[in-house]
Amino acid sequence: MVGLFSGFVLSGKKAKGKRAKTRDLFKHRGSKSTVSKLMETFPEGAVVQVNIDSSTHGGLPHRRYQGTTGTIVGKQGSAFRVKLLHGNQPRVLIVTSAHLKLLDMAVPAQLRQ
Repeated sequence: MVGLFSGFVLSGKKAKGKRAKTRDLFKHRGSKSTVSKLMETFPEGAVVQVNIDSSTHGGLPHRRYQGTTGTIVGKQGSAFRVKLLHGNQPRVLIVTSAHLKLLDMAVPAQLRQ
């Protein structure tokens, strides 16, 4: 089948990649990533929000978890294991610190430094 543009075939395939439908969701707003943000550590039991930073590609969680809140249950390499609920299903994500935001109010007093 010949498309409208000088003989090119137009494909009707839908993009199904890891970053599909993320044009507005991953728009980079605010400040850029800093070294201190990339090296940040979180204590076990701390409550964090998954806040995807589009400029850092490593340890990127799926877009469905953007904005969800979970608890740090451990470390795996340089990333953190975050336990959260997706509906009623418990999930464990492996996310680097660039994509996590500590919720100060939710940190137990014994874990604060």
